Amino acid sequence: MQLSSDVQIATAGYYQLRWTSETAEATPFQLQESRSEDFKSFKIINQGYDLASVISGKANGDYFYRIATSANDRSHLSNVIKVTVAHHPLKNAILFFIAGAIVFFTMLVFILKGNREKIS
Repeated sequence: MQLSSDVQIATAGYYQLRWTSETAEATPFQLQESRSEDFKSFKIINQGYDLASVISGKANGDYFYRIATSANDRSHLSNVIKVTVAHHPLKNAILFFIAGAIVFFTMLVFILKGNREKIS
């Protein structure tokens, strides 16, 4: 099994994990998440037959993932991948909102002022 992520640093608030199955038969997978690379404590965040999962709603920090499955009375673990969640700072979001509001209201003033001059 090979586990991969569409990003290594997630700033958009979501990311997708994908994995491949080497067996032809359908076997259930467990997607495990841990805050440490050694997986001494982990939680199962998805179980089933899917080969991908979208993760969202995570706080800033490092997250480690692996896939576990059982086939032929043997358990198999995938590679471990790390995804760092680093949301954009709130300051940047506020600045972009203010800049957009300024542009919006400036355009609105020009549109209304232009209409009045043509009508008179």
